[in-house]
Amino acid sequence: MSHALRHPDAGYTFRSHQTSHGVVYQSARTDLLDLERRGLLDRRKVGQRFVFRPPLDLAERLASRQAS
Repeated sequence: MSHALRHPDAGYTFRSHQTSHGVVYQSARTDLLDLERRGLLDRRKVGQRFVFRPPLDLAERLASRQAS
């Protein structure tokens, strides 16, 4: 999430998450889908792939989670 806060225009795919975090594809997929389910990433289909992007109000969403 820290990368998404610093780079609000970044996009994440299952493969990019897998590579950057050194996890297997299934773990990367589970991670990104869970962040989407929690409302911390938005998912779009681009061609054959899903691309996850941080919502514009990511900082506020994270702050409200910490306050809870």
